[in-house]
Amino acid sequence: MRPSWILTILLGLAGCVLLLVAADVPAHSNRQLYLTDLEWIEAQRAANNIDDAKASQRFHALQEQQSTNKWLLTDLGYLSLSLAAFWGLLSFWFAERLSLQATRTHSIRTATLLVLCVPAMTFVAGLVSAHQTYWRGLFPPWADTLAVAYAEAAMLAIWVLVVLTLFILPVHLLRRRIGASLFAVSRPPLGVAAAANLFYFPMACIATFFAIAFSTESGSWMATPAFLLAAWLFLHARGVLLAPPKESLAVDTNGTTA
Repeated sequence: MRPSWILTILLGLAGCVLLLVAADVPAHSNRQLYLTDLEWIEAQRAANNIDDAKASQRFHALQEQQSTNKWLLTDLGYLSLSLAAFWGLLSFWFAERLSLQATRTHSIRTATLLVLCVPAMTFVAGLVSAHQTYWRGLFPPWADTLAVAYAEAAMLAIWVLVVLTLFILPVHLLRRRIGASLFAVSRPPLGVAAAANLFYFPMACIATFFAIAFSTESGSWMATPAFLLAAWLFLHARGVLLAPPKESLAVDTNGTTA
């Protein structure tokens, strides 16, 4: 069995265990006290003793005081299952293209598909996060619109699409290249190597940071595989730039092309 499939199975099992554990954890440490305090906040707001900003501040303070690990465990379970499905799919369809050694440029169709997957997944992740947060009662009851969350999700998706379109797709318009590992450091000319290392590697690190940051945000578990894919795309583009052109592969000792 391939190591990628073992990882997929382990992630799936971990997700199931986390969801089973989360199912037995209450959402609030003291449900009755939580409801009593929430009713008091709503009564104070209805009587105009506090405005919406003050009411929201007290609502979130109450959430922090009474919250348990239920939703964190739930999101980690969903995250593990989504990573299992995502990694299993990529391992099946793109086994060679997604390896650490296969740094050939993709066809423009495949590259475009991979690039579009990232903003699409981040946008859906934003919508799922907003609705899950609302269904879990983590929004104040008087917050009757999710328009702000929708706008934030759309803006994030647009920014991701612009960045990946500008810096990932052009790499795949170059001549097909092959031979460099994702861990390659340099190759002549050194200017190309320096540009690839100074831009694409930090961008991969930033994408990884966002993947980790979103992993514990309420309902944002779908954004983690999206940003991990973005990190791999930046590392892949860096590897392609550091690889020699296909036409200049090494020549063997007899002077014939390898």
